[in-house]
Amino acid sequence: MAKTKYINIGLYFRAILIVAILLGAASIRAQNNIIDIEQDMSGLSIPNYRLVYGNASYRMEDFFLLPNSHKLLLLSGVGQAIFMLLDEQHLTLDMLEFASAPANIQFWMDSDSTFCYNSIFFYKSKRCPIDYKTGVAEFTIRRNSLMFNRCYPIDKRYSINHSFAQIKKFKVSTFALPANKRKRNGAIGVEVNGNTIIRHELLHVDSLYAEALFPFSELNGSLYVYDALSHTLHRCQGAEHTYRHVHLSTSSQGDSAKTYYYRLLSDEQAERLYLLETYRVDGESRRRGRSQTVFQQRLYRLDTLAMAWQQVELSLPHRVSQMRIDNGSVFVIFERPVGNGRSERLLYESRTKL
Repeated sequence: MAKTKYINIGLYFRAILIVAILLGAASIRAQNNIIDIEQDMSGLSIPNYRLVYGNASYRMEDFFLLPNSHKLLLLSGVGQAIFMLLDEQHLTLDMLEFASAPANIQFWMDSDSTFCYNSIFFYKSKRCPIDYKTGVAEFTIRRNSLMFNRCYPIDKRYSINHSFAQIKKFKVSTFALPANKRKRNGAIGVEVNGNTIIRHELLHVDSLYAEALFPFSELNGSLYVYDALSHTLHRCQGAEHTYRHVHLSTSSQGDSAKTYYYRLLSDEQAERLYLLETYRVDGESRRRGRSQTVFQQRLYRLDTLAMAWQQVELSLPHRVSQMRIDNGSVFVIFERPVGNGRSERLLYESRTKL
């Protein structure tokens, strides 16, 4: 009996020792995990910006700022588009998914509560019966929920030649018409509510090129369209259409700089127009005689008295994919390199106001 008792006591202490070792190992692994997480978070920090949302599982395409400090995000994955509604604390309120191709995504606000999503083609699903066709899906925001409305197809030929968006009172489309047998040159331009307000004839046209050169935005019930080819700012208010020349200084770019695209931004609260310019500069030569393309960006504010774009002092440490300005607060999607030629898109807010 005594021998059996000593054996049981020995097994007991041995079991305690094993448990202690396992707990110690688990503690070390937990500490290592915490350190890894802290290192990952420090890697996401950008000077003068705070992180709003990031998810490595999805690619962030676009976002929209709502009046109640909520944000509507457009994310894309493999064969799907995901709309995510965030509250003022950047917590998820609701999500809405569409089976669609991620290429050539268009997303806009049709009214104060209705949104439209256009994809080059949808996959057939229970929510949207369109089968491998170009279409538009509509949904609304009600009581902090995303409610699906309808899904309808559109003419694919029109969608290829036109990049369109309907914003409140205006239906705007940038078009690129290729040359044909009768005409040597093609044409690019802008239509507003079915009327052509800008048209340029070019030898080579491209729909993405047209969208990049004719950005538009709505401000206080008026639609503004910037023509980067002629440096004119067009204003549409109802049936009235006016335009004025706007000076844009590009002397600092140098001869090696080439403009890539423009974005026209409006700050409804501050009643200001901004222009985001992206241009590429040929970098230093790398191995095998290849040169590295470097993208740089500048933000301008419209001086209405001088009718000129004045550069804004704003740090842009990474390439901006999308930008919104609300009462001087700047929200941007930065494209950050993550190695192996890949990049991620995360949503940030500037810590300082314009």
